[in-house]
Amino acid sequence: MGQHNLTPGKTSSLAVPIMCRGRFVAALTMIYFSSAMKQPEAVARHLEDLKATAAAISRDLEIAAGDNAALN
Repeated sequence: MGQHNLTPGKTSSLAVPIMCRGRFVAALTMIYFSSAMKQPEAVARHLEDLKATAAAISRDLEIAAGDNAALN
């Protein structure tokens, strides 16, 4: 049986901004164990998907912001 503790190991992360109307509103972050994947591999494997997902969220926020502005 595995051991559990509060500090399971060193982590690294990749993050991309989520924008709305030219303003930063959030970050989409992927956190992973450094022992599982080195930073260059994480960038090569996941950065484009993170960027595409953040862009889709940003577009949806822009649409929602426009819809809310029409209600005011």
